[in-house]
Amino acid sequence: MKRNHHLMTGLMLILALASAVSAAEDTLKTKIDSIFVVASSGEFKYQKLVGPAEDSIAAMKTAAVPYLIDRLGTTEARERVALENIFRKIGQPAVPFLNQALLTTDSLQLSRVALIIGNLPDTSSVPNLLQVTSNSFYWVRYESIRALGFIKDLRAVPAVQAAMADTNELVRTIAAVSAGHLLDTSLIPALIRALDDNYYGVRMAAKDELAKLPCGRKTIDLLSDQALAGSPLRITYLLSILADDSCVCPLAKIAPYFEHADPLVQSLAFRIAARADKKAVAQYLSAKARGDQTLIMRQTIDDLTGDNETTTTSHP
Repeated sequence: MKRNHHLMTGLMLILALASAVSAAEDTLKTKIDSIFVVASSGEFKYQKLVGPAEDSIAAMKTAAVPYLIDRLGTTEARERVALENIFRKIGQPAVPFLNQALLTTDSLQLSRVALIIGNLPDTSSVPNLLQVTSNSFYWVRYESIRALGFIKDLRAVPAVQAAMADTNELVRTIAAVSAGHLLDTSLIPALIRALDDNYYGVRMAAKDELAKLPCGRKTIDLLSDQALAGSPLRITYLLSILADDSCVCPLAKIAPYFEHADPLVQSLAFRIAARADKKAVAQYLSAKARGDQTLIMRQTIDDLTGDNETTTTSHP
């Protein structure tokens, strides 16, 4: 009988503690909910209170994180912005919770979790991010590849390489950006191939990332036989990258484009070659009949030979 009394007393204590914990959690959730209304408000009367409200929630640190993750599925733009700001203010302590959420949430909420992780780059996030890079929802693939690019961990190289061949053009675009962030030479061929992509965003992203390479890599990789075997569009991009830089390129690789069918390619080739041997290029261009050239080539001849229409009347 005495034993049963002790068991009953213990059970009542456990229930009382559980009730107290539940009440505390409800109180915290209610508090966060009420403050978040202000933090995400667009009303003029709350304008000066938005920042302090975000700070108040961020000050709760990890205690607030589970409730904030639950809100990441919101469709309200102001709420999304407020959540991003609050997570930034909480910082790294939120990362373990976000890493776990990658494995327990799905769809829209999952993409937002990956977005927040990208704003708080940490190598601890890599294993779980890699598990969602092939998610069926393209925006999850987009945000997870974006986050891996910001983290800059080479474990992400195969996933980024695969994403550059994704069926969705936005995923391919962010994959090109992430490839540039990773700075791994094995991704350079994929970036070069991306210059042939049928979506302009992928091509421009790849061009921008290739332009960041040091001259030593540009003059080797961008002028390799494999790179120059691509489409006319790819060749134009490759030469434009080099023309906009200060790299000195081998004339043997550039000279074949002096008589290319596309005058833009010709112009780019001459501008690149002039850095290697300005005098020889000027002599070559001076021998051309300027009046027979396209507008862009006439301008190129003027720029590289010193001729211009303000100093001579011999030009048409």
